[in-house]
Amino acid sequence: MGYVADAPHNQQMERMQSEVIKAMDSGAFGISTGLIYPPGCYTTTEELIAVTQPIRERGGIYFSHIRGEGQTLLKAMAEAIQIGRETGAAVHTAHFKAAGRDNWEKAALALELIDQARAQGLNVTADMYPYVASSTSLVTFLPEWAREGGRAAILGRLADSETCQEMTADMQSSHYGRGTEWDKVLIAKSPRRRGDEGRHVSELAARAGQSPHAWVLSVLLETELDVSMIRFGMSEDNLRLQLRRPWMMIGTDGYGLAIEGPLSGGVPHPRSYGTFARVLGRYVREQKVISLEEAIRRMTGLPAQTLRLADRGLVKKGYRADLVIFDPNTVVDRATYEAPHQYAAGIPHVIVNGKLVIHQGVHTQRRPGSVLRP
Repeated sequence: MGYVADAPHNQQMERMQSEVIKAMDSGAFGISTGLIYPPGCYTTTEELIAVTQPIRERGGIYFSHIRGEGQTLLKAMAEAIQIGRETGAAVHTAHFKAAGRDNWEKAALALELIDQARAQGLNVTADMYPYVASSTSLVTFLPEWAREGGRAAILGRLADSETCQEMTADMQSSHYGRGTEWDKVLIAKSPRRRGDEGRHVSELAARAGQSPHAWVLSVLLETELDVSMIRFGMSEDNLRLQLRRPWMMIGTDGYGLAIEGPLSGGVPHPRSYGTFARVLGRYVREQKVISLEEAIRRMTGLPAQTLRLADRGLVKKGYRADLVIFDPNTVVDRATYEAPHQYAAGIPHVIVNGKLVIHQGVHTQRRPGSVLRP
């Protein structure tokens, strides 16, 4: 169907279901949706239910970046739970958060929705990262209609002044862009405008003599949409509240980076480097939000159980030796928003599949990892 907002006809739906079945039979864990991004944002709940139906009997999971994490958080969470209820599939929601100061009180209510679903026998879980800022593409500020049709269509709209006025009006009123504090939006990576990296949109717009909305539109056009951002908008109190839920796992929502070489560019979110060490150092050792044992379970055994990885996630005879050796008294994240390319401290050794991969903080150049299947 491509990047169009149309509803699928019967033949297209049958094709999608067939592709899901084929993928599951080939070893997929389930189906994943990104409902703030095209084309996922154009789907209806009914379409998602139909596409998810085939995974239940194959033991699959419905993974979702839900449709909204701010003003529409509760409605979006209810939709994910509804999909699980109507299909019988397990549901996992990615990087749980309540974004935007006006929405912080919704975090507790969304957590309660999951608690209630679990009490009714549904298998619903979530993960989170321990930071009050998120990160994604700058293009997500554009309204959904402006992102239809793919890159070329978006750039065509950005080049039209009248359409830009319409986009600006919608950006100011949409659930994602409304009330944006531009001094809390940081440019993380912009290969065509390296000087913007690490600076706030408010500063960059003022320097250019533009409003923040106009600056975003002009830069997206100039860079052909290749700009990522960090957006501050979550609550520390909510992070602690989320961590206390026994079904809440820990995940980075990041990607592979390195302190040197081709993966060291930009000023990315520190979560890719610091997530697990930050939980162990800040929220376990310093704040005592959860116990050390419980934190480790959320990082290892619970994810392995959720993904049906039969021989991983536990230190147990017959299981794969995937081990991180750390000092609970010193482990800490060092990556910051200003200087993110820093590895965590207090983790001298890492073993993957029984092979020493990190020894005394240095990579051994061994690569014993393998693709995992349920």
